[in-house]
Amino acid sequence: MSVRRFKTHISDTQVLNEGARSRGEEMEEFIVAALNGEDEPVSKFGIESGAGNRVVEQLPFKPAAGQASVLGAETIDVSAKWASFWDPDNVPGSTKTPKTDLIAKSDKISLKTGSDAQLMSGGRNESVATFYAAVDLSGTKLDAFGKKIAEAIGNLAPASIAAGPTRQEIKKGTDALLVAADQAHKLLTKELSKMFEGNPEFAYFFIREAMTGETKFGGNDGTCTHFLTCDFDGENAHYIPVTDEAYIRKIANRAKVSVRMKSVSEKKKIGGKKTKTGRYRYWSAVGILADKLTEEADALEKDGVLLTENVVKRLLSRFMNFLKKMVSKIVEHVKKGAKYALDFMGLQPEIEFVNNIDFRP
Repeated sequence: MSVRRFKTHISDTQVLNEGARSRGEEMEEFIVAALNGEDEPVSKFGIESGAGNRVVEQLPFKPAAGQASVLGAETIDVSAKWASFWDPDNVPGSTKTPKTDLIAKSDKISLKTGSDAQLMSGGRNESVATFYAAVDLSGTKLDAFGKKIAEAIGNLAPASIAAGPTRQEIKKGTDALLVAADQAHKLLTKELSKMFEGNPEFAYFFIREAMTGETKFGGNDGTCTHFLTCDFDGENAHYIPVTDEAYIRKIANRAKVSVRMKSVSEKKKIGGKKTKTGRYRYWSAVGILADKLTEEADALEKDGVLLTENVVKRLLSRFMNFLKKMVSKIVEHVKKGAKYALDFMGLQPEIEFVNNIDFRP
């Protein structure tokens, strides 16, 4: 005898008002009830009767009382490492939603239902923190980029300063330094963008972190161990461990991750409010170099010294010694990690990706 399934009718207005997330949360309740051998709840969002049981029939679990629970919309503390990637420093509770939706025995399961499930929530800061986690997880090294910063700043020293009136010639040297600094910053920004644009390894680790919360939750209950994908009628269920690299790469291809670098001004708090300082950290270093040249000029002018060839040599020698010390400090700072490098350059990653994806294999 054939069995016909009757789907509960829901209006278009109800779907729009409730949204996929509420329907998805109800699907979690259906699956957990089936895993525990309990009666399904009454659906408010059009999930048909028996959907949870059909999912469980395709899982490596047999119904047993008390083996499963919904983790729910609780907030779970993020790891200290993740918090260090966040800007500003305090991670809001609204972004502490776990990647795990339900727990069955020791499996922590992230449920993705239907053909249009959400990859991640939390807005720009969430994606930026995920970017830094992915850089770390992928082993992307910025040592070479740190050297390029050092080279660029090292090359800002005036090639020469002509003999003649002190103030006039130093002004020429300072202007040349600022022009060279602007060109170097643009080239370095392009160089950094190239490291991530069209980089499949970075995209893989970005999506893996977004799906699992490996770094974000540091392995606590918020970090999932398995993905469960299915349709809202309970069919087409797939149970996938987070170690399935091929599956995550498939999702990464669908997400189409792209990164570009955006210049941002350094900010500080004045009276408890964020205020632009009007300077970049890179430009602060450039400004110090320009000030050093002016300082030397002021000292020479005060002593009534003209810029003869020998004086110019001594001036450039002192400037170069100062520059070498600065470059050494900058290199050590940038070596600390990607966030330090980008902060120094006054850059922030802007990550674009498809956020609503069909997670079914």
